[in-house]
Amino acid sequence: MNLAVQQFVEKEFGGKVDVAEAEAKSFYDGHPEYFTEPETIRASGILIKVDVKSDAAKRKKPARKWKTSKKG
Repeated sequence: MNLAVQQFVEKEFGGKVDVAEAEAKSFYDGHPEYFTEPETIRASGILIKVDVKSDAAKRKKPARKWKTSKKG
């Protein structure tokens, strides 16, 4: 929930609402769409531009630099 909305709800209704545990569970069980999130995937990568005309050793050099920088 957005922090501003949460603060507003707490200010206006905090301590004033009395809900029985059974009533809350009933609502939870009857409205699963409110309490689930769709599955998500996060993908990221770093692209390093390498001259295609360079020899194989020079093309691998940026990758070696990246690997050694990640270790330290």
